[in-house]
Amino acid sequence: MSQELVQQILRSISREPLPPGLTARKITFVGGEPTLCQNLVKCVATAKSLGLDTAVITNGTRITPAYLDQFAGTLDWMGFSIDSFDERTNRAIGRCSQDGIPLTTEDYFLRLGWVQERGIGLKLNTVVNAFNWQEDMTPFLVKAYPDRWKVLQVTPIAGQNDDRIAEMQITRAQFQHFVDRHSMVRQHGITMVAEPVEVIRGSYAMISPDGRFFGNAQGRHIYSDFISKAGVRKAFSQVTFHDSKFHSRGGRYERVRRFASSSVQQNTIRHPAMATAPNNRMTRWLKTVAKLSWTPKQVEHSARLALAQAQWCGINKDDAIRELLGMGLASFFQTNPHILYQVWTTVSEELAQPDSLELLAA
Repeated sequence: MSQELVQQILRSISREPLPPGLTARKITFVGGEPTLCQNLVKCVATAKSLGLDTAVITNGTRITPAYLDQFAGTLDWMGFSIDSFDERTNRAIGRCSQDGIPLTTEDYFLRLGWVQERGIGLKLNTVVNAFNWQEDMTPFLVKAYPDRWKVLQVTPIAGQNDDRIAEMQITRAQFQHFVDRHSMVRQHGITMVAEPVEVIRGSYAMISPDGRFFGNAQGRHIYSDFISKAGVRKAFSQVTFHDSKFHSRGGRYERVRRFASSSVQQNTIRHPAMATAPNNRMTRWLKTVAKLSWTPKQVEHSARLALAQAQWCGINKDDAIRELLGMGLASFFQTNPHILYQVWTTVSEELAQPDSLELLAA
């Protein structure tokens, strides 16, 4: 699809009404792999300028800080397709680079951190299939702390995945086992959305690379006339879209920014900035927002967080504390609020002692 056609279609869907009571508010660029498209950055910018919420779903292999910086102010959400952390499973599924090399767990953490640093909403998508339905992804999810996690049952689409669906299909019960195994992530503030086959079919309004609406409600792709010729409303009426299913899976949602700065205003202690800080992965997480002030109780919490981060990152405890102070405790909380929950169940009481708190309040 040419850049001119993309812009024309984006203008049309942002301005023209769909069926009565239904309007386009959000556009998601998916694949294949959308980051292979040379015009993706321009397409996202155009969509945002037209008032649409924007999202990109990627396998993550081409994501770098420099690439993400091109989306400054235009990309609302980035989603990562993550189906497994087992190398053999990813190879079996086909979740790997063009060279056949899957991303590692550390690769994913690195990329997710880059996205969160830039204030872009983070989504993860997992397609549950015969190769991964018994896997437990909870530890990764709790540490990664995405805003949303979509769990989709692998879905047969005639003419699209006929060659592989037989070996990948699972039962509804197996899908539910996967969902139930991970339900605890909701207690950590992660929005988990489970989509079995019956919900997926007919609940997505999709546009093909040649500029037509298409749907999958009948178990295969049904295409409309070209949007540029038929117009949005007529073309959209030629495919089946179930608004009720769309709403049942939480398709219309807003990003909720957690741990907002407005919650901390009274009885505060300001921490002095440190001249230097250890050069480790924590620095990436702590440069996201301006320093805030914290109550004495939050100072205690931050001490626990520092120890937890030191343990997880394999760095010295005191260095972790000093870096938290130097780079801004607010940054750490806002980017990694999930750690607060983990601390209470995994970290000793060591940093709750007065001498440790004196170090933080000094």
